[in-house]
Amino acid sequence: MDILSYYYFTELCKDLNMSRTAERLYVSQQTISNHIQRMEEHYGTSLFHRKPSLSLTYAGKYALQFSQRLLREEKNLEDFLDDVEKKVKGVLRFGASSLRLNDSFPFVLPAFSALYPEVELRITASVSAHLEPMVLEGKLDLAIVLDNSHINPNLERFPFTEDSVFLCISDKLLKGKKDDAWKRKALGGVDLAECTDFPLCLTENRIGDIIRQFFVDEGIEPKIYMSSTDSNLSYLVGSLGVAGSFITHNRLVNVRKELPPDMNIFPLRIKGRPVVQKLILIRRRDRYASEPMKYFMKLLQDSAHEMASVDIARIS
Repeated sequence: MDILSYYYFTELCKDLNMSRTAERLYVSQQTISNHIQRMEEHYGTSLFHRKPSLSLTYAGKYALQFSQRLLREEKNLEDFLDDVEKKVKGVLRFGASSLRLNDSFPFVLPAFSALYPEVELRITASVSAHLEPMVLEGKLDLAIVLDNSHINPNLERFPFTEDSVFLCISDKLLKGKKDDAWKRKALGGVDLAECTDFPLCLTENRIGDIIRQFFVDEGIEPKIYMSSTDSNLSYLVGSLGVAGSFITHNRLVNVRKELPPDMNIFPLRIKGRPVVQKLILIRRRDRYASEPMKYFMKLLQDSAHEMASVDIARIS
């Protein structure tokens, strides 16, 4: 069997619609149909029910598992032979949130491109809930995701960073509410319960969920200035001094020189405990780690270590 037939078969299984798959792959419907027919004739069984709509037969479901495994192993073989032959071409598919990409890439890309200028990077910006299945399905080689106890056992996990959360708040908002003694103490950490007498900007993400849940549990009604799905707006609002914002350590490392001089940066605590996002790198356990992939991972981990060493807490 031609491996291309397995490829078209797995792609058709994603859509279960011949015209949609053909349009997505820029081929004719007849091309896909010919490859499916070739497979069915070779194995002597139908892989799809054609009516009332396209769906996998029992044999087709097994064939899909086999085809996905075959295509993964073919990619592993290709990467392994590239390493053996010292080739430095290929594709590396990487995923992370847009903020993680912005935080890490200034450190990573120059060094990676210097050593592997002909390796194409295909980047996907998305949230952890979408990135994990993409790695499992082989759409991504590597991703940065939030650590949790439910990571699929088929995924190998590597440490990346523990990204602390900070309250960024202008002196304009603290005047008449907090004195200098409070600010000096807050350099060691400010508790979220103390952030109720000035306006706040909250994001629609995991950090925002943790903060909202605390207020609900404690029966506290905070002063919400803005809620947004865009994390960059939180940084902007804090910079303008119209509300307090919650920003991660790594983001602040990259933008700290742009912050206005009257900006205070305090580590955030909830009931005395630091608010931290634990992040990991993941890849499939059966995915061959090529030399470019291993170098890319090392650069990511080095960049995280370098950023973690920067002290960014400050009083205006």
